[in-house]
Amino acid sequence: MDLEGQGRIRQVVEQAGTDGVIAVLGANSPTAVEMTALTLKSGDPSYAGSLAGIALGIPSYHILEPEIVEQIDPRGRTHYWIGGGEPAWDLLEGSDMATINEGFVSVTPLHLDLTSHRALAEMRDWSSALSAQLRRNGEGRR
Repeated sequence: MDLEGQGRIRQVVEQAGTDGVIAVLGANSPTAVEMTALTLKSGDPSYAGSLAGIALGIPSYHILEPEIVEQIDPRGRTHYWIGGGEPAWDLLEGSDMATINEGFVSVTPLHLDLTSHRALAEMRDWSSALSAQLRRNGEGRR
């Protein structure tokens, strides 16, 4: 992971946190994927970037494919296919993948909620300010 990418990730994490975050990594280099996963989980191992010494603990889903396949879609546009190989999961203690790896069945209830609850909390204060602005704009048009 390059230094600029580390800076962007750190900025996002500082704003949004890491609760419920999982990284999906795709590359044609197992070494690059493993280094990125290590950086997201334990911090920058080179100690050169902004994630040096910062263990985010973000689990990763790895897509390791030996090649990137260029294809043409039905509309004639070029797209690239990464994936299709065997995925590799971090076997974090207590995770569903670690449970399966130990020979047990794992039932994981999922809830997909893409709402930014932090942003919603901030936006609750906007209502009165926006209403006042709309009233002022409406009065100016008369």
